[in-house]
Amino acid sequence: MTNELEKKIEEVKGKMPGIEGYLKPRSCATWGTHSNSNVEAVDYKENEEYRIAAAKWEEHLWNEDGGGIAWNIWAELYVQKKGEEGVQKLKKEQINVRHQYDQNQDKRHYWGLNVRITEIDGNKVGVEMYNSEAGIKQDFDLNEKKEDE
Repeated sequence: MTNELEKKIEEVKGKMPGIEGYLKPRSCATWGTHSNSNVEAVDYKENEEYRIAAAKWEEHLWNEDGGGIAWNIWAELYVQKKGEEGVQKLKKEQINVRHQYDQNQDKRHYWGLNVRITEIDGNKVGVEMYNSEAGIKQDFDLNEKKEDE
């Protein structure tokens, strides 16, 4: 994690109490499969009703019995209604950007994406993961069932 990313995460934590646990690195190992997931980029915006943070996650996944390391990315949105303490999480599906066994299936143009909240319109929030070569726009609906951790 870069110093710039650490500063940005600390800034978001200061503006959105309760988000700390959501931005911690994650690690898992089951039945010979291992994964490490880390926040690679964050953004924060608020309006009259909500505090909203977006994070771009990257997961590295590998098997003990060989093969390469797969990379998956996804966006998570954290929502806190102003005047309330709880933070709720919305997550989009993972996108495989580095294939575990076949580098011809790699999506190199998605490597190193940043994240930004592009719009907040009522209960709709636009999030974009982007770099100079590519972008993935995803829309979140704040009325969708939210995940709690």
